Amino acid sequence: MKAVRVSGDNASGGAESGCADHLSFIDQLAVCFAGRAAEGLFQRPAHHLAAASDHERVMRLLEGFSDEHGGRALRDAGWNRACELLENHRAEVIRVAERLIERGEIDAAEFMRLMRGAE
Repeated sequence: MKAVRVSGDNASGGAESGCADHLSFIDQLAVCFAGRAAEGLFQRPAHHLAAASDHERVMRLLEGFSDEHGGRALRDAGWNRACELLENHRAEVIRVAERLIERGEIDAAEFMRLMRGAE
C-alpha cells in the first residue's frame, strides 16, 4: 500500500496499493469487500456507486465460477473474512478513519503505525 485518501467534497476515496497476488484468494476477495462491509459494520453508508470498482474486481476474480460451482461460497467466504478482519481490527480502523478525516490522506508508513496502535 502506498497511500490512503478521502475527499471531503464527495466522500470518495481510495487506496494506492500494489499487487495483491501474494494474498490468499479469499483475502483478495476480502480486500474487495472491505469497504462495503465497513459501511455496515460502522454504520456509515457511502454513495451506492462507491464500491463499483470493487464489485468489478470481485467479478474478475470469480470469472469462471458459477454460483452452483463454488462462486457463491467463495463470495460468502470473502465477505465473511472482510467482516472478521474489520471486527478484529475495529480500533485500528477507527484510528485510520479519524486520521483520514483530519488530514485527507495518509502514507503507508503512517497507516502501519496507526494499525500497530501508535499515534
